[in-house]
Amino acid sequence: MLGIVCAMEREIREVLKHCTNVHTEQKYNKTFHRGVLNNTEVVAVQSGIGKVTAAITTAILCENYHPDYVINVGIAGGLTEDLGVLDCVLAQKIDQWDYDSRALGDPRGYDLSERTCYASEILNKKMYSAIPEARIGAMVSGDAFVSTEEQKNVIAEFFPEAIACDMEGAAIALSAREHGVPFAILRTISDSGSEVSYNELCEIASKKAGECIAKVCENL
Repeated sequence: MLGIVCAMEREIREVLKHCTNVHTEQKYNKTFHRGVLNNTEVVAVQSGIGKVTAAITTAILCENYHPDYVINVGIAGGLTEDLGVLDCVLAQKIDQWDYDSRALGDPRGYDLSERTCYASEILNKKMYSAIPEARIGAMVSGDAFVSTEEQKNVIAEFFPEAIACDMEGAAIALSAREHGVPFAILRTISDSGSEVSYNELCEIASKKAGECIAKVCENL
């Protein structure tokens, strides 16, 4: 079984459009959707925005459904000029850009603590074979929407490899890792300097993310 975690309603809605034989179950205050996505048995859930609720939801998913894999599906912000709207990103590794305990003598950056999580190479290979246009690279998550130069400068200083950012991926990855479940992150870029409104870009990017995970499930 494949576990799919989306942060927002618009993201999980686009995933469920490609699913058949769907029925819902309540676990605590979360609604889990069990069904079939291109011959792959899946359970999909909307976590809500932010790292805390994402980690809790992933824990509930792992402890109640015991998925073979967990994939975080949704949209992200691009951090490099060569990534455009609707480009697909697969995380090779991910960390929390806003976690800062340097005052306690701790280092900050990839692989300087146990917070950096590495995605399943097997999953990434299967996803890349399904969506070869995808970009595989480092990502970061934080409990803030990245929209200022100050935020981008922090990420560039401590996580210079990062090509994209979100608000849940690192928490989903860490929760899955602690439960011994291989994970992957599949995001489409929604942020750009385009004149198209952000809400419209979110809808378009969410639709693309749903299409991408549907392609991926053909190879699982």
